[in-house]
Amino acid sequence: MPHVCMVIEGAYPYITGGVSAWCHKLIKEIKDIDFSLLVILPSSYRGKDYKYDLPSNVKNIHEVWLDIDYSAKGFHKSSKKQRENLFKEMKNFHTSMKLKNYGFFKIIQEMLAPYQQDFITLKDMTKTREAISSLFELYKNSNRNLGFMKYFWTWKSTHLPLLRIINYPLPEADMYHAVSTGYAGLIAAVAKLRLNIPFVLTEHGIYAMEREDELKTSKYIDHDQKHLWIQFFHGLCRISYSFADKIITLYRGNLIIEVANNANIDKIEVVPNGVDLKFYNSLKKIEVKKKISVT
Repeated sequence: MPHVCMVIEGAYPYITGGVSAWCHKLIKEIKDIDFSLLVILPSSYRGKDYKYDLPSNVKNIHEVWLDIDYSAKGFHKSSKKQRENLFKEMKNFHTSMKLKNYGFFKIIQEMLAPYQQDFITLKDMTKTREAISSLFELYKNSNRNLGFMKYFWTWKSTHLPLLRIINYPLPEADMYHAVSTGYAGLIAAVAKLRLNIPFVLTEHGIYAMEREDELKTSKYIDHDQKHLWIQFFHGLCRISYSFADKIITLYRGNLIIEVANNANIDKIEVVPNGVDLKFYNSLKKIEVKKKISVT
């Protein structure tokens, strides 16, 4: 039986809502496919109960916690040359992103793969001389209104969760289906590259724009730091679009935004939400008399 790994960020089966209800109904209705759930969660959800009775075709649930270092496997020390090569490729990646080219992500994720004999750990990425030197180079080419220490902590806050989930041991499946971009889309892109399997992206709302709206109204993040956070989430969005084999979205307005953010229009299919006509046919018509107010 075909096996699909559904990648979900902070929703089903822990949280009720539109996307969660959609995931639940989709799995229940497609009985001839087995599913695994790969759920990306903050530590605050550890130990919480599911909000749904999972269908019988959900065979496994994998929880990816954003506060766990999945690269830590006993004592390990990378070489100076390894770290220099990694940060050289990271610099190339950041340069290419400005040109809307995300091909260098293939190289970066492979260098960070935990199955490599000489893999790079989170400590290598944040606490070595090469790491600080590389970050300072990136800082010099960024918004200099922000002091280097704030730049460093913003980079660490944005990239540590990303690096953690890149190192998560991916469950095997015939296809990965991410229900958003962001961290879910990122891990599905990594699965496509490492497991050589299709990646389908379903986008209900535009993830990057939702995060941008939240950040702009936040009272706890400096103005210049907000810019870095917004750039980061748009970068995750574009990685997802670049490596997805198929993008399913709800309406043409989403399609226009996706194409503007580096999605290939030939990959996109618009599938509007369905309407249960039988349910509405059973409703009785009620005549409503309009009241005219005179002022």
